[in-house]
Amino acid sequence: MGSRSCRFYRPLLSAYLDGELSDEERQRLFAHLAICPDCQRRLQEYQSLRERLRRLPPTPPPPRQLQRQLWQRLAETEREQRRSHRFRLAVTTTALSVVIVLALVLSASIGLQRTQPPRILESRPAAGTTQRWPIYQPIEIVFSKPMNKESVTQNLRISPPGERERLPISWEGTKLIIGADSERRVALLPDTVYHIAILPNAEDRWGHRLGLTYTLTFRTSSAIVHAIETPGLTPVAPQPGPSLTPSAPAITESSPTPQTASTPVSSVPPPTPSPSSNSSQPSVSPPPAPQPAPTAVAVASPTPTPLPTPTPVPPTPAPEPTPTPALSPTPTTPEPIPVTGAFGRIYWADQAVQKKLGAPVSPALVVNAAELAFQRGLMVERFDTLTVYVLEATGTWKSVPEPAPVDPPLEFRSVEPNLWLPGGTFGQVWEALTLADSLGYATESEIHVMPTGARIQNFEQGTMIQSDRGFVYVLFDDGTWAQFPVTS
Repeated sequence: MGSRSCRFYRPLLSAYLDGELSDEERQRLFAHLAICPDCQRRLQEYQSLRERLRRLPPTPPPPRQLQRQLWQRLAETEREQRRSHRFRLAVTTTALSVVIVLALVLSASIGLQRTQPPRILESRPAAGTTQRWPIYQPIEIVFSKPMNKESVTQNLRISPPGERERLPISWEGTKLIIGADSERRVALLPDTVYHIAILPNAEDRWGHRLGLTYTLTFRTSSAIVHAIETPGLTPVAPQPGPSLTPSAPAITESSPTPQTASTPVSSVPPPTPSPSSNSSQPSVSPPPAPQPAPTAVAVASPTPTPLPTPTPVPPTPAPEPTPTPALSPTPTTPEPIPVTGAFGRIYWADQAVQKKLGAPVSPALVVNAAELAFQRGLMVERFDTLTVYVLEATGTWKSVPEPAPVDPPLEFRSVEPNLWLPGGTFGQVWEALTLADSLGYATESEIHVMPTGARIQNFEQGTMIQSDRGFVYVLFDDGTWAQFPVTS
């Protein structure tokens, strides 16, 4: 039999010799002994040892002098114990009271901790700091209680988006560490604006939700990236990319201005000209009045009786038509345009956003779009209108038309670890508008084409764009923009 099975039955051998086994345990032990020679041999050793102990001679009594000395020491010890009994009793009572109070405080603290929702106590870097954060220093967020690690990870958003997969995540008690774990430490991107968001659905160990969205925005130092993941990698100096071909149309920057609906002009029929005396058309004369018939001439034969002259009957005038009053159209109230989903959670919860955007002018729709993240901002392109939006970390944005493609197309080129010269359409815009100082380099090596498209809704004074990477970009017509994490 295996040693694992024997370890289970060996404690039963001693209990069997002492007669402490139940019938069921005795039967199981006998079944095991029937097939296990090792346990049979051990049982025989126990029985032999027991017999030898029984055959040992009786122990002789101790000398009387030893007994007398032992009793004297016991009496002295008892007197000393009586003298210190009162002091020990007081100390013991005090210590017991302290222990009870501590136990009650700890129990109340644990109970309060289980019933209260979690909070974020602090972060490193601190929220609202303007100092540059060292690229070799991980990001730390401290919670008020133990958290459900999987829930926090699911509700964590990081921008630039590619950093969510590149940076390792670990825990030290209630502290969330982004950028380091037990095996490695990964440097942050240099001179880059980071947005960290923990959504309100993050839960603690007891299922209590955070309840509020926590956001942390900071900028890293401009030192050269320490290639911790790939030691020995030397940064490559940036190389100028190809410029736009002369045949390609220049990119014209368009300022964001609100669009106003054109007012329809109602057409008025021309007035009918009244007839004048100078008209060239002949006038129509009224019909001649009826004349009386001529009187008959008298002859020689009998004198005839003269006939009465007929009196003309005036024509009956036609009745004038009674004018019918025109019916005025009944005014109808237009149905409100809904703002729902991620847009609704931002629009209806933030009065400042609601005031700056104004009322919606059209329902939300999904369009094909692409996105590229940079050190200090991003670009978004709408394929339905062929428009490229340039969103800078300073809080300003601009839109430009999509440039004509160049041959050969611009390609992404690495300039530093995890930083690239942008390619494609975004690369053309980046070079044409000289955005290296404002946006920096691209933080990903290819353009992200949104598989499910971007959700867009237009308002009186701006536009909302929802990316499939978990963020909503609100573009105001005054040239400013804001970024919000999608909370579900």
